[in-house]
Amino acid sequence: MDTNKTQRKLVDHEYFSLWAEEHLVLIAVSKQGFNLLDFNSILAELPMIKISNFMQLKQAIENATNEPVVIGEAKPIIEVILSKDLLEASIKLNLLEEEIEVCDHKHMVSEILKALETAGVTDGILPEVLKNELPFNEKVVIARGAEPVDGKGAQVRYIELSEKRPQINEDHSANFYEMNLIDEVAKGDWLGEKIIATEGTPGWTVTGEILPAKKGNESLFKFDPKSVKEVKENGAITLYAKKNGAVVIENGKIKVDDMLVITGDVGVDTGNIEFDGSIKITGTVTDSFSVTATKDISILNPLGIGGIDKIISRQGDVYIQGGVFGKGTAYIEAAQNVYIKHANECTIVAGNEINIGYYSIGSDLMAKKVVLDQHKGKIIGGSVKAKVQVISAFIGNQYERETEIKIEGFNRLELKQQLEALLKDYKKRLIELEKVNRELEVYETYFSLQEESDGKVNALKEYENNLDVQEKLSQEVFMLEKQRQVIVSFLETKGEGEIQAIYKAYPETTMQIKNIQKKLKKSMTGMYYVKKGKLFFE
Repeated sequence: MDTNKTQRKLVDHEYFSLWAEEHLVLIAVSKQGFNLLDFNSILAELPMIKISNFMQLKQAIENATNEPVVIGEAKPIIEVILSKDLLEASIKLNLLEEEIEVCDHKHMVSEILKALETAGVTDGILPEVLKNELPFNEKVVIARGAEPVDGKGAQVRYIELSEKRPQINEDHSANFYEMNLIDEVAKGDWLGEKIIATEGTPGWTVTGEILPAKKGNESLFKFDPKSVKEVKENGAITLYAKKNGAVVIENGKIKVDDMLVITGDVGVDTGNIEFDGSIKITGTVTDSFSVTATKDISILNPLGIGGIDKIISRQGDVYIQGGVFGKGTAYIEAAQNVYIKHANECTIVAGNEINIGYYSIGSDLMAKKVVLDQHKGKIIGGSVKAKVQVISAFIGNQYERETEIKIEGFNRLELKQQLEALLKDYKKRLIELEKVNRELEVYETYFSLQEESDGKVNALKEYENNLDVQEKLSQEVFMLEKQRQVIVSFLETKGEGEIQAIYKAYPETTMQIKNIQKKLKKSMTGMYYVKKGKLFFE
C-alpha cells in the first residue's frame, strides 16, 4: 500500500464518490435523491475525516453536478501526535478495512519512520512498538523523551546537642539529676556533615531538545574555622573538632569552646576560678569561694553547694545538680538560664529563666521567668521578681510565712507591634540572604568553568565579599530568630503578667503584677494575671 498517493478513495457510492487529496476531503455527487441524514452513518465508519463545510456538502448533494467539492479535512494515513511538553509522540494509523487487509508490516514501519522524521521526532523511538503488530485506528505511543531529574539538595546534619532542660518524668515532674548542660568533645570528634548538592540529570524531548535540570538547593553549613576542621571527601564535607572542649551552636555556627574540667572541688587547692570558656566541676564549690566563666558552668556534685561567694556565667547558663544551701551569702548569676535542684537562703539572678526542681526557701530570685516543678515546687519566704511569669505548685506555707512575688509585666500591644516589625525585618534579611546565596552559586559555577585569568581573580574578590555579606546576614537572621522566640514566649503568657499557684497560695503571700498588688488573707488556688489595668483570677 502506497501511503504517498496524492488521491485516496474513501467511498464509492451509488450517488457520489468521496476521496482525500493530501489533507482535504472532496465529494463529487453524480445523482440526486441521496438523503443527507444518511451521510452520518457513512461518517461513522470514517473517523479519519472531519466535515468542516456543511453547506458545501448540502449543496453538492442537492445539485448533483458531479463536480469535485471540498467539504472537509482528512487526517493522514500515519497521524503523528505530539504531547504539549514534547516528551511523548504517538501515532495513529487511519486505515480503511480494505487497506488493512493489504497492509505490509515492513513497508508500514518504513512509512512510520518517514512520518516521524517529517514531524521532527528524532529521539526516544520505541523499537519494540515497531517490531510488534501495529494496532489500526488506535493511538499508540511510539516515542518517549525523558523529564529532567533535578539534583538532590544538600543535606546538613550536626552532632546532636543536649537539650538544656531538666528531664521530665512520666508524672511530669522535673528530674534535675539527668541534665547535661555541657556537651564535651575531644580533638578529632565528629561534629557534622554536609552531603553536597548534586547537579541533576538533563532530560530530552522526542524532538531532540535538551531539557536542563536544576542543581539541588544548597544549605548553609556554618562552623568556626578556628575550632572546627572541614574535610572534603566523597561528595561530602565532614566537620571535626580541632581541640578538646565544649561544642556549642553560636550565632548559627557550630564551634568548640574552651572548657576547663575540674575533677573534684573548687576550694583551697584550686583557689577562685575565672575562665574564658565553659567550666565543668565534678565536685562542689566550697564555702567563700567563687567561680566565674564566660560560658556555661556545670557543678555535678549531687549534694550541691553551700555558702559560696559567687558563681557567675557572663554569657551562658549555670547548672547546679544538687542545689544550694546558701547561708545568706551565696550569689548565683547567669546571662541566660539557671537550673538548680533547690535554693535555700541565696540570691539567684538570670537573664532569661530560673528553673528550680523542689523549693526556694528564703531566697531572692530575679529573672524574666521563674518556674518550679508543677507538682512539688514550693516558694516559701524571700522574694521573686520576674518580668513575665512565675509558676509554682505552692507559694507560701501553712505557717503563713511572708512571701513576695512581683511581676514587672509588659505591654502586649507594644510587643505585638515589635513582633510584627521584627518579622518584616526577618523576612527582608532572609530575602537578602537567599539572593546572596544564589550569587555565590553563580560564582562557584563560573569558577568551575573558567581557567586562571584576571577575570577569575576579580570574580574571586567579589565572591569573598559576598561571603562576608552572607556571614553578616546569617548572624542577623540568627539573632532575629532568638528575639522572636523571646517575644513569642512573652505573648504566650496570660494577660500582661502572670502568677500561677497550681495547688495553693497561702495567706501572707503578696502578689504584685505591674502596679496592682494583692496580699492574700486566705488560701487560693489558680492563676492571677493583669489585663487592661485590672487584676483577674482564674
